[in-house]
Amino acid sequence: MKKKHKCIITLLIVLLCIVSCSSVTTTDEHGEGSYAPVNSEENGNAIISVVAGNSHSFALTSNKELWAWGYVHGGIQTCSCCVYHASKNYTHPSMIMDDVIYISAGSGFTMVIRADGSLWGWGSNLWGQLGDGTVINRDEPVKIMSGVIAVSTGGVRTMAIACDGSLWAWGGNEYGFAGDDTRIEQHYPTRVMENVISISVGNGHSMAVTECGDLWTWGINHRGQLGDGTTRNLKEPTFIMSNVMAIASHDNHSMAITTDGKLWGWGCNFLGQLGDGTTRSRREPTFIMDNVASVAAGSSHAMAIRADSSLWVWGNNMWGQIGDSSDDYLPMIADNLWSQLGDDFENFDPERLVPVKIMDDVVYISAGHTHSFAITSDGQLWGWGGNHAGQIGDGITFNSSTPRVIEITL
Repeated sequence: MKKKHKCIITLLIVLLCIVSCSSVTTTDEHGEGSYAPVNSEENGNAIISVVAGNSHSFALTSNKELWAWGYVHGGIQTCSCCVYHASKNYTHPSMIMDDVIYISAGSGFTMVIRADGSLWGWGSNLWGQLGDGTVINRDEPVKIMSGVIAVSTGGVRTMAIACDGSLWAWGGNEYGFAGDDTRIEQHYPTRVMENVISISVGNGHSMAVTECGDLWTWGINHRGQLGDGTTRNLKEPTFIMSNVMAIASHDNHSMAITTDGKLWGWGCNFLGQLGDGTTRSRREPTFIMDNVASVAAGSSHAMAIRADSSLWVWGNNMWGQIGDSSDDYLPMIADNLWSQLGDDFENFDPERLVPVKIMDDVVYISAGHTHSFAITSDGQLWGWGGNHAGQIGDGITFNSSTPRVIEITL
């Protein structure tokens, strides 16, 4: 009876969102790149959210301005256009689009939601991940669909939540990414499931939370990233756990916060990205820490804001993405890491296997491939980690193991 009562209350909230969806002034706070007005200044413009991508980054302001910096062409995985209408890297943030309320940065492509609820995308499209019906890369934004309240991007996959709570997915589907019980590549948005309020796309797996707080996953599962206790790939959504209020995923690992504030992690853990004190991959949700309000998953590191607004980070620190001022990994190690380790990742023992406190008064976080961002309660944007493409946004291309204030002239 309690669960049924909770579902009814949540449904009323979703229905309220549907009524106001024509203006789409807010979106679900748990999705990647979500719009959450945490530090708007009265009668002014302020940074309200930030997204760390592969080798590029974005920030949204309270005036719905979209700012971008980092790689335009290229990056870790030689992506196509990450920022449109440009021919060079940005080491400083530049305003590229207005009327934007939501942003998600994939591997070489970008999706944004505008204030009217329309979804737009640009960049790499070789697997149809833009959803425009083609496999043509786009240098300029192309409209994909209307009535959207949340979007999440992964390696070659995109998912979006419509105003009615329906979940739509498109892009690469070789291993059943789509959740529609097929392996057919999809170039248009395809309906997957109903009553969804939160989503996150990893490199080859997908996560969705329904209005009752139930978590469902599907796709690639070779490292246990689906959390069902197996390593079998799943072509259809599979129930994992209840009472989930926030999720995050990246390459091959997943994180979830339950309504009691507990953080859980599972999947690949070769570089300590789960934060459970080991480098053993997990096939089922494993408890990490309590009193957690927000979580962000990077490629091989993760971040969490606790209830007291303190920021905690753990996992791979090769590029300084932990932000604790350490230099555990030299550039030469980064160049030789994979050849040295071969397939024996389990014996690699990084020091950052448990969460490390980095700073206080944090209200928003984002973790990328090799870099990290945080917004503090005073409206300051901080960035650190890998910076070879200027993705931190501090005007240079040197990595930083210490958080730096990023100036955006609004």
